[in-house]
Amino acid sequence: MSANLPENAVETVDLCKTYRADGGQPPRQALKDVTLNIPRGSFFGLLGPNGAGKSTLINILAGLVIRTSGEVRVWLVLVLDEPTAGVDIDLRRQLWTYVRAMNARGTTVLLTTHYLEEAQALCDRIAIINHGRLIACDTTEALLRRLDAKEMAVTLSADIDAVPGELRSFNVELRNARQLVFHYPPSKTHSGEILAAVQRAGLTVIDLVTREADLEDIFLRLTSQPDEETP
Repeated sequence: MSANLPENAVETVDLCKTYRADGGQPPRQALKDVTLNIPRGSFFGLLGPNGAGKSTLINILAGLVIRTSGEVRVWLVLVLDEPTAGVDIDLRRQLWTYVRAMNARGTTVLLTTHYLEEAQALCDRIAIINHGRLIACDTTEALLRRLDAKEMAVTLSADIDAVPGELRSFNVELRNARQLVFHYPPSKTHSGEILAAVQRAGLTVIDLVTREADLEDIFLRLTSQPDEETP
């Protein structure tokens, strides 16, 4: 029977929704040519700022809002719209344990959430909507690689009053008298190169902390861009 099921659990093609003028306000286009495929069996995250069009899209899939134009095909969508807003930690953990088990058994999950750390931990694919447009859709891993950014904070054994000349070829800041913070693209620069340069500068490292780019970083980078049609 599963061989007859479609590849995607949800498909939208050039989906548009314009709300009519109301109360002296002009018509509002909530969705603009959204083409989206949600693979069957995936744990799919739909993210976006408030007012981006997420709820409109979910309501169209549920049959609660009528689309203005475009196509929508839904075969089998568990849809969770902000399920953990205001939920305590223990109940949230129980919910995700249960939903993960459902997904492992083949249930497609579509999640909207403002908790980006949840989306990063749970979802294998993520779409981001902004100003009614689909601005990103990829695997979670590929989205995180897109930013190509890493931070390394190096704590030194003694105070320094300036960045040594040997380190000025790196993007580095002196955060305080004993801490240097390096910002670098891991695809081009390795942490070992930085540590070797620190050693050549005659500095002794007593601690270091690295921070990888996370979903919040890429979300803020993408959604901070203005809408193409906004004057």
